[in-house]
Amino acid sequence: MANDVSREHLTVRDRREIAAVRRRVRDVSRLASSDAAWLDAITLAVSEIVTNAIEYGAGGPVEITIEVDGGVQVAVAADSTGIPLPPAGPVPMTSVRGRGLHVVQALADQVSIDVRGGRVTVTCRFDLPI
Repeated sequence: MANDVSREHLTVRDRREIAAVRRRVRDVSRLASSDAAWLDAITLAVSEIVTNAIEYGAGGPVEITIEVDGGVQVAVAADSTGIPLPPAGPVPMTSVRGRGLHVVQALADQVSIDVRGGRVTVTCRFDLPI
């Protein structure tokens, strides 16, 4: 997809919609590449971020923007009373929580977290596979 930009916006309110988000993110990302492992990485990362936004958000809608511009950039925004940041260091094996943002950081080429006025936006960039 040379120099074309495709952008899509999604809104979700609860966990029941996450499967549909995964499918749509994968479909839109496929405009850049059909590499299955790369698409799996994007899908898993976005699923983690959207799940966190729903779980830790302030109860309002979660806004997702997918942009394909040679690679894929996904921004997930939600009103929040705070964001649980990943622990510094390894997560204990007995913990059932605390791995989501670590997973996202391992899968994406760039990750940023922006907190402004009670709104948290997590943005991930996935460069094209080599």
